[in-house]
Parts: sequence; structure tokens; C-alpha cells
Amino acid sequence: MPLFVDEMTVCVEQIQEFEKKKNNKNLLELISDYSKAAGCKAHIKKLIAFR
Repeated sequence: MPLFVDEMTVCVEQIQEFEKKKNNKNLLELISDYSKAAGCKAHIKKLIAFR
């Protein structure tokens, strides 16, 4: 997860496998856990996804 001043980029390889397992909730939990550990606040409402 490369970090910028106020941005975080998450790259999921093998997106088809990820979607088959329906791990979308797990990805949000991962982002939340990382934010807590890093001491920053994640704004899920500002989440943008690209395919």
C-alpha cells in the first residue's frame, strides 16, 4: 500500500479470484485495521474503485 500525503492506494491482484470469494467486506476490514494501526482515519464514503 503506497502512501501519499492524504491518500492510500490498494492494489488487488487476481481480482476475479477475489470477487469469486466475495471478500469485499474483508477488504474494507483490512483498510479499517490498517487505518487504526497507522493512526489515520479512512473515509469509506470516499472510496473509489477502478477495474
